[in-house]
Amino acid sequence: MKVDTGLSMTATADSRSAAAEAERAGYAAVWTSEVKHDPFVALALAATATERVELGSAIAVAFARNPMTTAVQANDLQLLSRGRLRRGDPAGRDGPAGRLAGPGHAPATVRYKDL
Repeated sequence: MKVDTGLSMTATADSRSAAAEAERAGYAAVWTSEVKHDPFVALALAATATERVELGSAIAVAFARNPMTTAVQANDLQLLSRGRLRRGDPAGRDGPAGRLAGPGHAPATVRYKDL
């Protein structure tokens, strides 16, 4: 059985030691989210401190990001981590992100189909 864990950190730089510790403990993957810090920066730092553990973005809000920039960042991280990136991006249909989109905001299923 594979078990994942979240990267508990108070600053982006903490991701290196937290990810290395999770890898030593035998976790299959570490996940971080776009709550206080950019998940791609944290995962890039984690990639440099680990060799085996997979790296996941539990939340990287696609609605708030340029699609091309996001794709380039994800590709660079995939190369840096030697193929260990796993993505988890919310659609942002409801809640604050959905309200920011304003009236006429396409449903998440439509937006994701277009990606």
